[in-house]
Amino acid sequence: MRKGFMPAAIAVAALVGMLAGCADVRTDVHATASSGFADGERTYALARTRALSRDVGPVQIRYEALVREELARQGFMAAPADTAHYLVSLTYEARGAGVVVARAECAASDGCADPAARASGSRSSGSTVHSLTLRFFEGSSGREVYKVTASRRERDTDPASAIPYLVKSALARLPYQGHADWSIQFKDGNGSSDTGPDVVTVEPADASR
Repeated sequence: MRKGFMPAAIAVAALVGMLAGCADVRTDVHATASSGFADGERTYALARTRALSRDVGPVQIRYEALVREELARQGFMAAPADTAHYLVSLTYEARGAGVVVARAECAASDGCADPAARASGSRSSGSTVHSLTLRFFEGSSGREVYKVTASRRERDTDPASAIPYLVKSALARLPYQGHADWSIQFKDGNGSSDTGPDVVTVEPADASR
């Protein structure tokens, strides 16, 4: 073996590893808002169904914890459900992999008092689309005033890697205004801070292409 070959090979391998680790993470966001949303009182309560409250898994727990943290950074304060200005439902879905889907949604007709829940799973090959949807309802009327969905496509079927990016994407701006569809870019996972993944850009989807 020629002298100098091994160090060169090691250097190339290290460079390849660095480039792989620096791959950008991108997510897509779709949002719709009623006029005046988030202009007034910013108190909220997370809404769950009775069935979901009895059987909450680690994915739901982690999503809820991160959502609370991000809402606090946006100036929202948690409050009892009977006095909160907004009732917020959380929906996590994964398509294209054998995973459990936890769904909690509110119906405007019942004031979000007993939102419908559903759990299902499917299995297929290829990439997985992880998505998080947050829906804000007026506590007094049950009217939906804001809905935002963040999604990320990847080969990893485990929701653990997607959760921080989806929560940060959904709440990077509150509300998203002027456009319905947005593209969010993050630093690679190794560059994340104590507050979660670091957002690099937030721009309308058309502008990111």
